[in-house]
Amino acid sequence: MKKFLLLTAVAVFGATTLVGCNAEKAYNYADFKNVVEKNNPTFTSTKAVRSAEEDGKKLDDTDYTWDATKKVWTYEEYEDFDGEMILVTGYANLDIKFYVKNIEQELTFAGLTGKADDYYKFYAGGSNYRMSFAIDLEKQKYEGEYKFNQEGLLTYSYAKTTEIASKKVINERTETYKYSK
Repeated sequence: MKKFLLLTAVAVFGATTLVGCNAEKAYNYADFKNVVEKNNPTFTSTKAVRSAEEDGKKLDDTDYTWDATKKVWTYEEYEDFDGEMILVTGYANLDIKFYVKNIEQELTFAGLTGKADDYYKFYAGGSNYRMSFAIDLEKQKYEGEYKFNQEGLLTYSYAKTTEIASKKVINERTETYKYSK
């Protein structure tokens, strides 16, 4: 009986330890940057499909292709220009390294003062990464989240804009990304 209890305790401890290793941990910006740099996630995918929903309405899926020369994901989609639908080629960065490297530049470009830690929370666990944000401006609040897989590629993005005075949601968008070679 004692052996059974000991083996059970070891098994439970071992399972807890394994789960604990994959548990998500919070980081400040500098430490998160170091975690991403140390892990150096790299991807082999060359194709992606984005599925999106905006304000409760499903949008058309968008196909992406990795352009190794330009080091950017390309896509084509129709955009409405004054009532005329025009096919445009766009570029996207779906790599966590780009997001982490450019956060403070993006905040400055948006006219925000402060550091990344003032607006973002950073998490890493197992082989995934997550960044959430909350930005309160004078009249609107922006909040959302980005999730990245073990290759460092964006798998999920959520953004919501709320009018502060009325608490009315002005815009809400969810995107998911699936990758292949």
